[in-house]
Amino acid sequence: MNRKSEAIKIQLDRAKELLVEIPIHISHNFFNTALNRLYYCCFYGARALTLSIDLVPKTHTGILKIIHLRFVKEDILDESFSKLLARLLQLRSKADYDGSFTTSKIEVESLFEEGKEFIRFIEIYLYDQYIENI
Repeated sequence: MNRKSEAIKIQLDRAKELLVEIPIHISHNFFNTALNRLYYCCFYGARALTLSIDLVPKTHTGILKIIHLRFVKEDILDESFSKLLARLLQLRSKADYDGSFTTSKIEVESLFEEGKEFIRFIEIYLYDQYIENI
């Protein structure tokens, strides 16, 4: 496996680990923690996408910009996934830094379902591109 494929696989593995962890937080009513982990799950998936085109953004907003410009505008990725990532970044910031922020189980579960779809899409897309290497 070459370095690029290995780096992509590491990011996807991190995302998939979080997909296992998030339901535990939800079941214990740790919704802010679940949002944090869900954001990072999708962030790692998005980073795998950017690595596939040899780009390594230095900021969270940089990932959003690259995803939009290189994947949404080129009709590779549905815009709903880009919007999900932006929304999760916003919610993660509130959950982590606003002591009065609260959310509901219904909202977190809905976002979790969308996040799973995002990671599934990324896996399929990258496996199609790097099937022999991942």
